[in-house]
Amino acid sequence: MSRNKQKMGILLLVIAVLALLAMGMFLWSNTAAPEEAKEDKGTTDTMPADRFLNIEGLRNARQLGGYIGADGRAIKKGLLLRTERLDKLSDQAAAALAEQYAVSNVVDFRMDYERAGADDHEITGAENEWINVYQMDMSDPENIALMKRIKELESDLEKSVAYAETGKLASLYTEILLSEAGQQGYARFFDLLLEADGAVLWHCTYGKDRTGVAAALVMYALGVDEESIMQEFLLTNRVYQEEIARLEAALKEAGYDDAVVGEAQAIVGVKGEYLEAAFQAVKEEYGSIEDYIRDQLGVSEEEQNRLRKKYLE
Repeated sequence: MSRNKQKMGILLLVIAVLALLAMGMFLWSNTAAPEEAKEDKGTTDTMPADRFLNIEGLRNARQLGGYIGADGRAIKKGLLLRTERLDKLSDQAAAALAEQYAVSNVVDFRMDYERAGADDHEITGAENEWINVYQMDMSDPENIALMKRIKELESDLEKSVAYAETGKLASLYTEILLSEAGQQGYARFFDLLLEADGAVLWHCTYGKDRTGVAAALVMYALGVDEESIMQEFLLTNRVYQEEIARLEAALKEAGYDDAVVGEAQAIVGVKGEYLEAAFQAVKEEYGSIEDYIRDQLGVSEEEQNRLRKKYLE
């Protein structure tokens, strides 16, 4: 096999593994979920009734309006929208999204392979922009070795577990926030927030990781407290709680230990401690999240004031 074919084989395997993780392991959607696992994991019951968007085809989709930011002012409703992928929207759902929220800008955080053949459904009146904040480094020998090892495994469950056992899920947010690609990407995202003349909608594949980090950064910039930022981040687990439980059950039945079973929440939903670790790494590297937003993402104090004037009541 030529070197180019070997590289292509590894790349295709990377795509397969990351796609599987992005899909949230829905392969086990028919596994019975234990009743005790159906509770909300790290979510809050005190939230506006309109937190989640009422758009057919968008399951993990919500708006940030109502959270309290700087000077006790609430985020305006209907302007900051975080969702999952838009390619499967019906014409009627896309029209409803445009009508209800007057979306002016759509930001797609998916990687290039995720977007291939799955372009966002056009929303009338909205400009689309692709911003890639994460790409696995396939020049890293460790990543190459991992992909080769995963290729030898038989089941999709084994492949996903092998990836989870590397600890890469735990460090994903940290890697994104500290990387040049992540910082350049989120810097551009803030530029769009400043430029937009209507609602801004951003998404990745399932609207939980890259999208969730973006939402957390926006809330920080608007002066929302860390407890509320974490509550918002963890609402994804309310959406995917049944899938999390089913994957946990499948992993237990397959004989995996508690550490691996615990990663089900990170594969399907989100883990708050992983976001906490990422922001702690940012604080250690740059002093504070505010310093990071100002110095690494280039959002000046004057621009942050403009953001607050624009998006707070």
